[in-house]
Amino acid sequence: MPEIQDIGTKEDQVGMVQSIVRNVTCEVRDAIHAYYGRHNYEPTFMDDWGVQILLDLTITEKSGASPSAIWAPPPSPAVLFTLAGGLSASSEALRTDKLHSFYTVKEILAMNPCGTSRDGGFMLMERDLKLTDWLFDAAAVQYTRQADFNRSGLPPDVLFHEVKFNVETTGNLTPAFKLSLVNVNDSGVFFSTSRNRSHDLQITLGPTDQGGKGKSKSKPRPSIAAADVALAGAIGRAVGESVRSALRN
Repeated sequence: MPEIQDIGTKEDQVGMVQSIVRNVTCEVRDAIHAYYGRHNYEPTFMDDWGVQILLDLTITEKSGASPSAIWAPPPSPAVLFTLAGGLSASSEALRTDKLHSFYTVKEILAMNPCGTSRDGGFMLMERDLKLTDWLFDAAAVQYTRQADFNRSGLPPDVLFHEVKFNVETTGNLTPAFKLSLVNVNDSGVFFSTSRNRSHDLQITLGPTDQGGKGKSKSKPRPSIAAADVALAGAIGRAVGESVRSALRN
């Protein structure tokens, strides 16, 4: 099975996953604090909201071999004859890892923003995944009354932000040599390999169901509308990945 990291040891893989999760969490923390900081931490429509985070890491590795040979007898004025043959084989391994987490906005506000402590890096470890921009864009919609995130009842409004990264690397090797009557790998590709990294981050912000009351009160959980949007995003991601995999094959 393919490793999550391109090169390195198991310890490097653990460190990479931790870095990705930390950076994604920091993206949410920084975005929420930036929005509330703009409003001097006064009450906003997100006070009783929650944040669902779905992290999807997909790695596909494919390799193939296609040796070929052409046999030609000594030249003859009466007969011109050659014999070509080949063999092909391929294998593919697909690994998908998912991580789902949920925080209330109040829990996020109780954490400090990460700010400049974020290391930054490649793909999902970039320093800015644009969630802050989307929150301020949504706030502008709220202020112009094109949407009302403060309304009660069903269905409540939900915000959804998705970031995708797709990187593919390929390589091939074709050694060729000639014997007295046989040309080996005279054309085509002898060995090829590819590695595709398709990473996806989905962040859903929406109202929460506060659970019961008194002793039976449980931790807030995503409302039905917020959970439905998150599920729709996950299904869309799975369908899209299946289509891309079919097209690659």
